[in-house]
Amino acid sequence: MATDKEFIVNKKFIIVFVVIQVVITGFIVYALISPKSVTIEVRQKENSYFIDKPLEITLPNTSY
Repeated sequence: MATDKEFIVNKKFIIVFVVIQVVITGFIVYALISPKSVTIEVRQKENSYFIDKPLEITLPNTSY
């Protein structure tokens, strides 16, 4: 049989374990629920090209 001292240690372990689990769960829930924003900056690279008009689709001539 376990002694009173062992029961006290087991209770402390369970309390600490549960607190750690609650804290970790809180972090995960906060990360999932918190609003997220992304900032995108678009810059033109050197030697890139511009498209003045939309690209036109031309079908190949299939007459033989």
